[in-house]
Amino acid sequence: MRSAEVIVIGAGPAGAMAACLLARAGVDVLLTDRAPFPRPKLCGGCLAHAGYELLEVNGLHSIPSVSNASGIDCLKLHSGARWLLLPVPPYRVIDRGQFDQDLVHAATSAGARFSPDTQARVRPDRGVELRHADGHRETITPRTIIIADGIKGTALRDLDRFAWRTKPNAHVGIGAIASAFPRCCDPYAISMHHFSGGYAGVAPLSDGRAIIAGAINPSWIRRQLDTTPMNALLRGIGIEFDQPTTLTTNPGAPGLTRRRGAIEDDAQVFLIGDATGYIEPFTGEGMTWAMTDACLIVEHALAAMSGSYRTGAWASQHAQLNRRRKLLCHATARLLRSSGLTNAIISAGSRSRALSAGLSRAVDLMQRQNLQRTGIV
Repeated sequence: MRSAEVIVIGAGPAGAMAACLLARAGVDVLLTDRAPFPRPKLCGGCLAHAGYELLEVNGLHSIPSVSNASGIDCLKLHSGARWLLLPVPPYRVIDRGQFDQDLVHAATSAGARFSPDTQARVRPDRGVELRHADGHRETITPRTIIIADGIKGTALRDLDRFAWRTKPNAHVGIGAIASAFPRCCDPYAISMHHFSGGYAGVAPLSDGRAIIAGAINPSWIRRQLDTTPMNALLRGIGIEFDQPTTLTTNPGAPGLTRRRGAIEDDAQVFLIGDATGYIEPFTGEGMTWAMTDACLIVEHALAAMSGSYRTGAWASQHAQLNRRRKLLCHATARLLRSSGLTNAIISAGSRSRALSAGLSRAVDLMQRQNLQRTGIV
């Protein structure tokens, strides 16, 4: 394989979209991913309206995984047998495996090359070692390296500067796609369940399947000795099915709340998406943030290749965007981790619905303002 001007490591929403936009700009791009494609992916599957706008602005909103998606604008909050239906900003529920595949197809159609089932490792000298599925190894020397390999990525394991800092007692992620929809969940809402081991969301796909994604206390999982983590989760939140159901379990995720020691280096290595860090919980904003990073990194990558990049520019811009993101996520995590707060909201009934409607409008406005400030939309 010949070298490339830019290598993008990780073909999720951040990496695949960045590769697509760079290829459209005339850059020679190699996109890699450690998994064979298509592949299952742990994700709540909820694409926020701001994320849809990003796809629309870039001519990607008509990809099948998005154009065929269910539209949802309410959340059903469960705690035991009690529940409350709340309005939320509009979401489209998508199958992440298909969504990522569609974005990779858009990238290759734009001229990027794609190498799935390829382990990538960045060396201290900024060469990139590639180990392909057939055992073949090679080293390439791109001018710019974009890391988008998520919170489980290992491409930077030789560079201490980028070491992970994980929050103590961080929840872990588990998930699956069920071939049928659970009996206790509303097929027209996102169902969020609080229980002793953590919390989980259930979202309806347009073809009748259900996405199940949970943020779980690892000590609770270790105590469930008689079953698998996913079956323990289903039992914990009381999910049952009316018909025989197949569960396609997605690879789990380690400590969800974590951040990197750095997100750029030497005007050559840039981190985007979940590779920069992740903030519990599953709020439906992750894909939007990843694609926002993808749109913004193009300008920085082009500047780096031309020699005009100002060191620290990406880190500074990313930090500004993250301030509001963190407030929302920390507030939601505090709510979902606390049975007292969850039950109080359910008990408040109509007052909680009015508050949720106001918060929904505020969140939607915040997302739009963030994108407008960046000049993306």
